[in-house]
Amino acid sequence: MAGRTLLFIIRKKMVVLFIAALFLATGLYHWAASALARKAYYPLQGKKIVLDPGHGGVDSGANDSSGFKEKTVNLEVALKLRELLVLGGAEVIMTRTDDSDVTEKGDPGKKRYHRDMDGRRKLMNESGADVFISLHVNACRGAHRTRGAFVYYHKNSESGKMLAECLAAQLNHYVADYKKEGELAIHKACTANYYLLRNAKIPAALVEMGFMTHPEEKRLLSNKDYQKGLAKALADGLRDYFLNQALSS
Repeated sequence: MAGRTLLFIIRKKMVVLFIAALFLATGLYHWAASALARKAYYPLQGKKIVLDPGHGGVDSGANDSSGFKEKTVNLEVALKLRELLVLGGAEVIMTRTDDSDVTEKGDPGKKRYHRDMDGRRKLMNESGADVFISLHVNACRGAHRTRGAFVYYHKNSESGKMLAECLAAQLNHYVADYKKEGELAIHKACTANYYLLRNAKIPAALVEMGFMTHPEEKRLLSNKDYQKGLAKALADGLRDYFLNQALSS
């Protein structure tokens, strides 16, 4: 009987030690992962970045009868991107963190859509941020072989152009692993006259992360792992931009 009791105590201690070792290993893993992220994204340290998940609330953005909603993908990628940027030492300001719009920050005398845009503009220009990135999903009816990311900047912003080119390079590299022969998937950064871009007082880029009208890409855009890959590509693009800024100054 005494032998059984002793064996039970030994086994219990071994279980406790195993659990403690598991917690320690998990903690060390997360510490190491955080340290690696800080090292990989060191150019982001001290930078202030505004992330704008497009649409939200009553405005679903691009959507279809399958239940796909652009606003949801925009937010999910933005939250994953924020996590990476914060690990790299950046301060991140989100225009929204849930399924809402930004109308309460806009001019009350304007209609809902224009109040929303005005609220995003104010957050962009009054935050003291270094850069602004607006995230969206594209749609092109009748062009089912077009996929990949488009990144836009305003023609009068040289720093916006550099930002867009850095983001586009990393996104193209990521998307290239998924494209099939004959698909148009690699796109250069290009100019656009969107409201937020033409009213930006800081370097700004608008990112169309993919096409919901491409059946395979629509499926990928809703996939959590693919979203993580998009977030990493965007974080890498931001790192490259700030590194280029430091080298050219």
